[in-house]
Amino acid sequence: PGNREDHIGRFPFSLANANKAIAYAKAVQPTWAQKPLEERLVPAKEFRCQLERRMKYIANILTREIGLPVWEAHQEIKQTMHLLNDVIANADKVLQQAPLYGEKKFPLGTIGAMTPYSLSLQTPALFSVAAIICGNTIVHKPSKYTPGVGQCIAELWDRCKLPRGVYNMVQGPGSQIGQAFLNNGLVDGLLFAGSHSAAMTIRKKVSPDIPLFMYMGGKSNAIILEDANLEDACRAILSSAFRATGQRPSAIARVLVPKALFQQVSNILSKSSAQISIGHGEEPNVYIGPLVSEHWRTRYHRYGRNLNANGHTAICPTANVQTKKRGFYVQPAIFQIHWNNGAPMTEDEPPGPFILLYETNNIDEAISLHNQFSYRRMTSVFTDMQRKDLHGIVQRINTGAIFLNQSPQEISAPVTGAGRSSNGCQMGMGLLSLLTRSNVVFSPNKNS
Repeated sequence: PGNREDHIGRFPFSLANANKAIAYAKAVQPTWAQKPLEERLVPAKEFRCQLERRMKYIANILTREIGLPVWEAHQEIKQTMHLLNDVIANADKVLQQAPLYGEKKFPLGTIGAMTPYSLSLQTPALFSVAAIICGNTIVHKPSKYTPGVGQCIAELWDRCKLPRGVYNMVQGPGSQIGQAFLNNGLVDGLLFAGSHSAAMTIRKKVSPDIPLFMYMGGKSNAIILEDANLEDACRAILSSAFRATGQRPSAIARVLVPKALFQQVSNILSKSSAQISIGHGEEPNVYIGPLVSEHWRTRYHRYGRNLNANGHTAICPTANVQTKKRGFYVQPAIFQIHWNNGAPMTEDEPPGPFILLYETNNIDEAISLHNQFSYRRMTSVFTDMQRKDLHGIVQRINTGAIFLNQSPQEISAPVTGAGRSSNGCQMGMGLLSLLTRSNVVFSPNKNS
């Protein structure tokens, strides 16, 4: 997306092989499940080590295929390693078995996993490591926009001491590979990360007896209180909103601002955003790379036109950016949302680098409006930490995780996004519990 003359390689779609991969994963799963946890942890630890050893190579793919600046590609790899460390370290506690009586954990079986281009390394790494540690086998379909990253993950597993068929990767569009997952009776569970619209389609077709774990992402939000340090708050908001060109679920998209501070916040954000360097990820000092595709650039412009058509004010309008290399470059967009005009813009997910500013009269109005946003993956609150009513304010904010005076981060804690961000499934270490089933052994001679 950053240099349309840069051809990374050819990655054949595997439409005919999807059912074969599922059958093979199903065949080897019982043997893998019988391995003790200590043995299942060995390839997971090696996978994490391979990430570190091949960091430069993987970062290069992330930059060329998705457009991440080199520094940000390295950060995603390091963050992935950190999350995997936490999952591996907590596996024994979550998956420990009772000697004979009591609760026992068993793998679900064969898992079909569909992952997006956003966090294209981190999400499948977490999905596959957690599934494999739990004793499952997995068939992974990466995004059609990131086949190179999908190939990297497959190659990393291939370098580990992992029996053939425990991890499998098939390339192709979600409409076809996903259909194979949904129609194949050998699949015992589904992991999905992607858009809400795609999730709705999948949910309608999945049998109710098949566990379905969905992460719809959306975006995150911020609430600025009247006693916040505005310079620090705006810096954190800008960093979050525009990193990865605003294409991650942790990206702040909607910001609630007190009326008395609105003009000041608007001025700081617009002035600072104009100073952000945009260009190819391999160029020095670049902070924002391109959008992932022409399709997403079209959606970015369409969303900007929709904002204008609904009476909202462009502080920094949508626009393409001309750079040294031909790619899908756009400038950060900032709009004031006149949310009382009948078009509050609370339903959708802004595509790309957008900040939507909402002016509010008081904290009660801000919280009420926030809790109406359809996507509430995570929320930042900027305020004085000594504020006496802070505990009560935090309790009233309906979101997956709250970050005080900092931007949202991908963390290993079992976070559950609110609203359309998930169907109640926990990420991070929570995957270890999701990807197992419980079996309890009772005896008349033992207390339950």
